[in-house]
Amino acid sequence: MKTRTTTSTAAAVALLTLCLPAALFAQGTPPGSDKQKPPATETPPLPPGTIPVDGSAPQGRVPPHAPVTEFKTGAPNTWFFERTRLFMGEFLDKEKVSGSFKFKNPTGKPIEWNNLMGSCQCTQADITVRGPDGVRKYQLGKQPVANSLNRLDEKDGKITKVRVTHINIGPQDHGLIEVHMEMGGLQGYKDATLSITTTDPGAKQITLSWQAKGVKLFTITPNEVYLNDMKWGDKRNFSFVIESAVRPEFQLLDHDKLPEYVKVTSKQQIKRPDGKPAWKVDGEFGPNADPKAGGAGIVFKTDWQDKEVRLSVIATVSGPVTIEPGTFLSFGKIRRGEGAVQKVTIKPNGDFKLALKSVEFPRLTFDKKYISATGELVGKDLVVSVKIAPEVRGPMLVRGAMVLSLNHPAVQGKQFTFNGILR
Repeated sequence: MKTRTTTSTAAAVALLTLCLPAALFAQGTPPGSDKQKPPATETPPLPPGTIPVDGSAPQGRVPPHAPVTEFKTGAPNTWFFERTRLFMGEFLDKEKVSGSFKFKNPTGKPIEWNNLMGSCQCTQADITVRGPDGVRKYQLGKQPVANSLNRLDEKDGKITKVRVTHINIGPQDHGLIEVHMEMGGLQGYKDATLSITTTDPGAKQITLSWQAKGVKLFTITPNEVYLNDMKWGDKRNFSFVIESAVRPEFQLLDHDKLPEYVKVTSKQQIKRPDGKPAWKVDGEFGPNADPKAGGAGIVFKTDWQDKEVRLSVIATVSGPVTIEPGTFLSFGKIRRGEGAVQKVTIKPNGDFKLALKSVEFPRLTFDKKYISATGELVGKDLVVSVKIAPEVRGPMLVRGAMVLSLNHPAVQGKQFTFNGILR
């Protein structure tokens, strides 16, 4: 009985001895280390601008929240590079970001880098090699084709690009690869890679990877308001909600001057369903909107570092009138003694009573006494009849222009061109 107890105790002690280092390691303390991992602290609010996350953040800045993908800087390590993975940080309303990877040749013999391939998200890589023979610079870019490698030769202040296929790294050479990536307004994480094939038997393939997170200062719901097709006389409402996870208590101030057909009818602070503060903006678009504008942009100022909120209203507005069949009239064959007639229908896009005020015929190739135009209201439409008299005389090709003056406030005059063959 005593023997069994001793055996069980010894087994338990052995099991505890094996599990204890693993348990300590799982808590962040390597086996044999007496240093405890400091307790986690709450990450301070995100400051404006770019925030590095390499442990050397400038004073007054803090590392961002850990990425959900657990993309950690510095690991794993290789012979050539101090690190092959990099989290660039969080970027506020920034389109282009960059980071760097230091390298050195530890092999004691020359190594060749070739077949450098950047991923689609890698816009450019600038490579600087330093050694006993001086400094060499290279650039991997997308021009004239993707992954074009060029050596940058500088002479008399001018830089010349020389296309090359590889980079020689001498036994004592070291340097830096600066990589670039465009965020493109992305909100969230974006990744890119650069792969390098080498002649080093110990590291035939090296892949550098990096990641950045785009953070938007303001979240606008919806991103854009689409009012779709509108007539010139139509009026429609729009509404936006603006909030900020970075600065929730921001103040929405005045907006820039707007065209007469755009009005902000309400601007008020609200509480979202999750209890967070936000701003709600309501407004009206139309009537009499400019058909060429395609909508309108509304720019609000805020109380934070001259930041602005930009709202976008998109609309396809037909003009104040619609002309059928168009502004070119073809009379075709005009027989002497018969003349010819063409009709133009002008339709108001709204409740407006059109009327023809005057008609002019510039640039005629025949006498103006042989042409005339009259207007008739058919419902809401103005039908203009253009007549060439039976007794018309002139060259075989008759042509000219017609300018109609209407009573519509937005249509000062409409110009038409025409031609025909006189037989």
